[in-house]
Amino acid sequence: RMCTNYLVCQCIHEIMARALLPVGRRWIAVRKLEAQAVNYRLVTPDALQVVVLQTLNRLCRVHPVACETFRDIALHCSDTFHMSPSQASLLNFGSVPLPPGQVLPDAVSADSRRPWAASLDATGFGSSGHHRFTSLASAAPVLSASPNSANRNTAVWLGAPQSTVGSSSAPLLASGGHGAAEASTMVRHDSSLLYAEVLELLATTSARGSLNCARLVCQKVMSHSNQWFNWGFIIDTLSQQSRAFHHVQLANSTGDHAARVIVGMCRLVSAICSARLLVTQEPPQLAAASGLQTLPYAGSAAAETFSPLFVEILSTHPSYNVKAACLSALAHLDLTTAAAKFTFASLVAALPTLVAGLGDLHKCDGTLATELLACALRLVQTVPLGRGRYSLDLQSLTHLV
Repeated sequence: RMCTNYLVCQCIHEIMARALLPVGRRWIAVRKLEAQAVNYRLVTPDALQVVVLQTLNRLCRVHPVACETFRDIALHCSDTFHMSPSQASLLNFGSVPLPPGQVLPDAVSADSRRPWAASLDATGFGSSGHHRFTSLASAAPVLSASPNSANRNTAVWLGAPQSTVGSSSAPLLASGGHGAAEASTMVRHDSSLLYAEVLELLATTSARGSLNCARLVCQKVMSHSNQWFNWGFIIDTLSQQSRAFHHVQLANSTGDHAARVIVGMCRLVSAICSARLLVTQEPPQLAAASGLQTLPYAGSAAAETFSPLFVEILSTHPSYNVKAACLSALAHLDLTTAAAKFTFASLVAALPTLVAGLGDLHKCDGTLATELLACALRLVQTVPLGRGRYSLDLQSLTHLV
């Protein structure tokens, strides 16, 4: 049976490699095929790319050798991804309502607090030529390059072109003029699922691939020129989510898509900060001047830095998929004994936020309970026998599971 599984995975590996590599020319062909299908209303925008990335992601999880082969596809997609400002506003990453008494800084003050947005002129480019990094909603126009602009010969953006989507949706509009057509384009052109799949594939190649593959992905994310996959932007977005989701409930499809993006971000951060990368390089840390200095976990070691962030998102985010992703991320961090005890205590304190809705199969299919038990066991096993392992009480956790 193991030989059969290996042969099946190897066959799929070879077929996908012949179909998609080399990445530049073949991926452009995939996008052209998708654009034609969108024009004939056979598929929705980005659907073909999402399916291909999902297939590669699942293949890399069960057949880690494929991570080395398809790593360039993940990096290429992260380089060419584009999200429209209208979609960024729908996802509400930069404009989520805050708890009473809390106000996020505006774009100018946010730029001054973030070192990865410094030394930039008004056009969003500095002397080094990198894109300007701001909040998700405010910086989207800087990265928005229309497919009909002069940049269409120099870069191939992922995501369905607005002209393509507009042409396919125009017959559906009985009236309303240009404003209605623009609104329909904004709703139909949803790149968040594609964004989430690229994040997932990057996380898988980093977590399941070789150390060399993980190191290359980590180095790329640390200094990524595309805002959406830059390390500082991802951490800043997760931090905003942890502070802004108090008393906020997402019940629509846009909220579900935003939750999938947050899941991908959590998994990518967990993969980059996992213990296996400590063999080759020091893990990333939150800088004191990154705009997060008010948080109590700034300036400590990497795992101790991000574990409270995941616990806070776990306690405040309404999506159970995000909660499960945070628990999975906590289980993969290389925590010290003191940090493991503190994280375990925080996890027990957060149990009341996990109780409501656990019996609702429409919201939670058991993944949350599984990840909760796996995370708790991982934290307990991190504490040595002679340093208080048996003082950690699993009864409340196992009762909830």
